[in-house]
Amino acid sequence: MSKAVQTRYGVVQGREDEGCYAFLGVPYAAAPFGERFLRPPEAPEPWDGPRSATAYGDVVPQLPMMGYFGDVCGPKYPAGPDCLNLNIWTPDPDAEGVPVYVWFHGGGYFACSNTDDVYNGSSFARNGIVVVTVNYRLGPLGYLHLSDLFPDLPDTDNLGLRDQIASLEWVRDSIAAFGGDPNQVTIGGESAGGMSCQMLISSPLAKGLFNRATILSPGVPNGFSKAEANQITAELIARLGIAPGDRKALLAVETTALLEATGALFIDAIESGDTDKYPAKLVGGKMPFQPVFDTPSLPLPPQTALAQGAASDLEILMGVTHHEFSVVMAADGGVFTPDVAKDMDVVFNGDGQSIITAYRDAFPGISDYDLAVRLESDKTFTAISFDCADRLADTKTPIWFYRFDWETPQLDGALGAHHFLELPFVFNQMDTPQAATLVGDERPYDLARTIHAAWIAFIKTGDPNHDGLPAWPNYTAKNRETLLLKDESTLVSHPFDPDLLARWRASTLL
Repeated sequence: MSKAVQTRYGVVQGREDEGCYAFLGVPYAAAPFGERFLRPPEAPEPWDGPRSATAYGDVVPQLPMMGYFGDVCGPKYPAGPDCLNLNIWTPDPDAEGVPVYVWFHGGGYFACSNTDDVYNGSSFARNGIVVVTVNYRLGPLGYLHLSDLFPDLPDTDNLGLRDQIASLEWVRDSIAAFGGDPNQVTIGGESAGGMSCQMLISSPLAKGLFNRATILSPGVPNGFSKAEANQITAELIARLGIAPGDRKALLAVETTALLEATGALFIDAIESGDTDKYPAKLVGGKMPFQPVFDTPSLPLPPQTALAQGAASDLEILMGVTHHEFSVVMAADGGVFTPDVAKDMDVVFNGDGQSIITAYRDAFPGISDYDLAVRLESDKTFTAISFDCADRLADTKTPIWFYRFDWETPQLDGALGAHHFLELPFVFNQMDTPQAATLVGDERPYDLARTIHAAWIAFIKTGDPNHDGLPAWPNYTAKNRETLLLKDESTLVSHPFDPDLLARWRASTLL
């Protein structure tokens, strides 16, 4: 059964989807190419007649994500110009005042999309929540810092972040037509999507557009300074043969060439380890593009903004997985490679051996594989997550913290509780092909329903507690109360060794 909804730009024709209604590929901004290339998002052009919204829209042009993770999470739909679109699942467009959950996908700020199987919002919608999943510009299209080297391109900072803000403005202005309450909006995201939530909380341009956030596995380094971003931009335009300030040449670059140059820069930065040529945050953190602070859209580093109370009027649900980086390490052969030691040298100013020794002392008898997973997981995700939670707790922000501990049997159990694994549980999408790849043939339906119910409770009330979980108190910096989500969930204190966290806080990443 189809359903039509009138938006301010035209009518969209959706479809029934498993007991709710779906509207897919709806534009929230105009195509960011041609005259709009490398420019801030603009409102979409109005259209005449009903617009079909029964299939996913264009994906943002991007570099492919390689390896096992790329196979599981790479977009299965084509890239195209009309990529600034969103998908909506609603219990009923004729309803009123339904809470809204806006989801920003991960992918290292360079890959992926809002089309993953596990982002299907139908289960949330059947439980009384409107879900919106958003595409935003990635890589150099979204995060190439231009305004310093190209002064006649103002307001081009953090275009991907500005896209996300534009999508939230669209929700504010349009979601009531789909039954949603624009005054009851929770944002959420995982990995770069989790980082995006931190950036949105920190951005004055997003103030008042949401009142809760779910921050899953945010990564490091958490934003570049303008000096670091200019260093990357200068190297990239040099590879393209473009002089600083030559706006005409920059805007004439083909998207494919821009992406290819980015890929070459990234490989060179990682393989060379040259911290004179590239920022240490890029060499050690392996993310060539991400939001830039000291800019109009992001005046402060997110760590600083959060410590100053940017989230004090919000409720936060936040967490990590137990073995975040295993999804990369296992695919790379499951060994303690020289690259891991090199990473530690970069982020500890040439003294990487100190953190390696500290981990061997903290975990006597640890295997080389488990050591590598712990080091890279903590470097990339876990340390910054606990650091962020401490800052939030210190400003009296209500925060609930979890660690996802359910371990997948895939790859003979080598992956454990890896990065991204909690997403089919959060969205309760166990019967999708993507979930089958992630969790195997024996689907943990009961745990998925329990975790999904926590998200439903949080989105509706600002508190994830429900009868299926042990009592889950607010996180404090003193005790670091953390709920371990698994078949028999338990509450613990200080699951991250305080001495190791202190070492990470002294690194170049935090």
